[in-house]
Amino acid sequence: AGTYRIDDIIRIGHSDVVVRGAGSGATKLLATRSLTELIGVYGSRYGGDKSSWSWAGGLIWLCPKERWAS
Repeated sequence: AGTYRIDDIIRIGHSDVVVRGAGSGATKLLATRSLTELIGVYGSRYGGDKSSWSWAGGLIWLCPKERWAS
């Protein structure tokens, strides 16, 4: 239980990994930085001032290690 800070992207590149908390009312994940701050601008193909990170991406990556750099 408690609040856990996420200061960077969490990369999980293996199968059979379980991330478990004490329940939705007892465990909180606190993102301290945005994806734009961590990776850079991900521009919208439609223009405007909105980052595409607002609807794509996340701070927990579940994929093979080979894809982390792509």
